[in-house]
Amino acid sequence: MDSQMPWASWDRAKTEAFIRICVDELQAGNKPGTHFNRTGWENLICKFEVFTNIKYSKIQLKNRCDGLKKEWGLWKTLLRGETGLGWNHEKRTVDATPEWWQRKIREHPEAAKFRERGPILVADQHLLF
Repeated sequence: MDSQMPWASWDRAKTEAFIRICVDELQAGNKPGTHFNRTGWENLICKFEVFTNIKYSKIQLKNRCDGLKKEWGLWKTLLRGETGLGWNHEKRTVDATPEWWQRKIREHPEAAKFRERGPILVADQHLLF
């Protein structure tokens, strides 16, 4: 890895574009298991640059993919075995009592961010991960 490679900057628009491109590659058969194949990565790099006008390396894109997968796992853990929860369409997150959120955040402190904003493109991430 090039020690001079800058950190990738990810905002909502770039993340959404990346997730959508990943789903396209998944549906094209370029993620035969848990990881993208060589063609998938080449396409991700190329398509991401076309859609965003930003050239990120495979490492930068893989780091984002790994981060999204970890975040998705946390989201699924937060909801595992839960019933009777509502959905806040404005925040795109679980609508639950303050006590529920306090309990969940005690169990998983890193899940606190989901109280105000859920993951983006939930259906797409469900397909990916």
